Amino acid sequence: MAALPPGEHPQAFHFDIVRDSIQTTGGQHAVITQGTHAFDLIENFFNALQQEHVALQQEYVALQQKNVALQQENMALQQEYVALQQKNVALQQENMALQQENVKQHAEISDAGVKKMCAAKVAKNILKFKRAHKKLKKRREDQSRKKLRLSTFKTVVGGVACVVAGAGLAFGIRKFFPIVTPSATSATTMMVAAAKVTPKKSIRIRLPPTRTAHPSPSWY
Repeated sequence: MAALPPGEHPQAFHFDIVRDSIQTTGGQHAVITQGTHAFDLIENFFNALQQEHVALQQEYVALQQKNVALQQENMALQQEYVALQQKNVALQQENMALQQENVKQHAEISDAGVKKMCAAKVAKNILKFKRAHKKLKKRREDQSRKKLRLSTFKTVVGGVACVVAGAGLAFGIRKFFPIVTPSATSATTMMVAAAKVTPKKSIRIRLPPTRTAHPSPSWY
């Protein structure tokens, strides 16, 4: 078999050489014609196969190019996925910061509520203390008023008793010790003696006024 020309498929036979060899061997014309026709059919079949092979090669090249494009698209999608992951991490960090701020605000609101409640309780306790102090003050004023009335009553009764006792004592002295009228000489002597001797202050008994809140000892 002769060498194939460059670029020829290995399975593609050179049918012209085969046809020439059949024609030179001799034989009947019909047999040669039938053999030539058969070789033409085989040549057409192999040409069709060769064309199909070329088409498949072209399709393979197109698929390779498509695969390269898909790989490039896949790389772009991977880069976009990485960017989205980074964005997701940033959003998670921002979400954590917002949660911490929310917890802080909730704690501040709770503290404000507790402080407000404590202030309300303190104000309520202060109001209770003021009411109790007012009641105690009123009770003390009533007790002091009662004590003042009792002391005033005792003072009045004591003064009346003192007056009655003084009047009875004076009446008894006058009754049991009558006054003797002295003579003129003795009267003059008594007057001189009385002029020399400093007279004593007379004892007077006065009752304190009944409307005085606190009686002074100067009334006795």
